[in-house]
Amino acid sequence: MDGMLKDAETEDRLVPPVFQNKHFEVCNALSPKEIFQYNSEDESISFNGATITKGIPVKILKSLLQSYLSEGKSEFEYREFKRQFDISLGMKNSNFEIRFYRLIDKYESSGSNLKIIKAGRGKFRIESSGVIVFKPEQNSKQVLVLKQ
Repeated sequence: MDGMLKDAETEDRLVPPVFQNKHFEVCNALSPKEIFQYNSEDESISFNGATITKGIPVKILKSLLQSYLSEGKSEFEYREFKRQFDISLGMKNSNFEIRFYRLIDKYESSGSNLKIIKAGRGKFRIESSGVIVFKPEQNSKQVLVLKQ
């Protein structure tokens, strides 16, 4: 269908926006979705129905997903998270790096297309090649979605 739309554009025929919008809707519906859901009762995050981690790493991942999906932010620094009381628990040495690397180890085994990549000293970035859906609360109607 992409080819048909491009051919129509090059032949000086205008493709009505309705057709383009429907095309993108169909493509998004067919692309695989990665659904992350936060459960506040046991402080866990599940990925496509399977729990991947609990505790402080969940708070790190939740903060990452919220910033990535709502603000479009993809580059982060460790110190941003060390300043969050929920993650550091007010301690000067919160062992953030250890907890962060535990999160990465557990997360990478989940098979997600969302990648956490080291981007220098004290920095990292996240990238995605699919549709990411984040449900901040189990019974909440609020859903954050990033369509690639």
